[in-house]
Amino acid sequence: MFDVGFSELSLIFILALLIFGPEKLPELVRTVGQLTARFRSMSLELKQKVEDELLIQDLDKTVQSELENSGLFGTDEAIDAKIQQNKGRFLKEYRPE
Repeated sequence: MFDVGFSELSLIFILALLIFGPEKLPELVRTVGQLTARFRSMSLELKQKVEDELLIQDLDKTVQSELENSGLFGTDEAIDAKIQQNKGRFLKEYRPE
């Protein structure tokens, strides 16, 4: 993401040492590390949620397409007509003995 080399890190470290002093530097480094970890965690969580939403949308489109192709999409009358059309087969296959 960021191309930070050794020279840049050294410069940042020296500036932080001059600005905050040697007493506060370990606390500052710890805080920056915690914030970086939290940021990574939040970005991974956001990425996962976006991927989940895209998957749900894709599945929704697939289900809607399958329903349209099967003739069951639309009105209750169309569903009732399909059930009546296949009633004999349903009774034969699923009738408890």
